[in-house]
Amino acid sequence: MLVGYARVSTDDQDLTLQRTALKQAGCKRLYDEKVSGATRDRPALTRMLDQLREGPGHGLTGQVRLQAM
Repeated sequence: MLVGYARVSTDDQDLTLQRTALKQAGCKRLYDEKVSGATRDRPALTRMLDQLREGPGHGLTGQVRLQAM
């Protein structure tokens, strides 16, 4: 099962385009959140990474920078 993660930085931004792209890429489970890039605490990303450790692939859209947590 493919798993996707979408994030925007502010409440004014919309996750729709990212969610749509991830679904079109075949992601069956999506994690998303509205969290500033300056914030290191990203609960949805942590939940996704915990699941990925168990085996499925993941999908990313756009310019993505994931740093070690």
